[in-house]
Amino acid sequence: MSTSTALKLLALLLASVARDARSARATPAPVRALAPMAVAAGAGDGVANALDACRARCGDEAFAPVCAANGAATYANKCWANCAFASGLLGSGARVNFVVDGACANPTRFRNPSFACATACAQVYEPVCGENGVSYSNGCIAECSGVRYVRGSCHA
Repeated sequence: MSTSTALKLLALLLASVARDARSARATPAPVRALAPMAVAAGAGDGVANALDACRARCGDEAFAPVCAANGAATYANKCWANCAFASGLLGSGARVNFVVDGACANPTRFRNPSFACATACAQVYEPVCGENGVSYSNGCIAECSGVRYVRGSCHA
């Protein structure tokens, strides 16, 4: 293969990747998990108040992921899991009575963002605190992960 042919193929490949990236920005992939709609919780909002309370209570806790008993969601640690359930972030006032150490194998909530969605996000560091007790680099990445969030890191 000649150098000019290789360069033409490379140019076509790069154009295709750029087109796919623009397409991903314009129309993000639909959320197919049971995660709540990602929202930037506002001041005075019940979600924002609950997240701020959990951040105040659990912000100094070490990162030690736990899986909720039903395997649906991984939380940053036991404190965040209990706080999320107790504050009603998941629609229930019940506490997590049973969590397993370590991340869930196949969680249906709070998943890792897809590559297409994450690469469509601006690479800017403006930390946000997700409802699972995990700090995300910005709101776009949190939205790709399907979590509600408030501005600022989860940890002090």
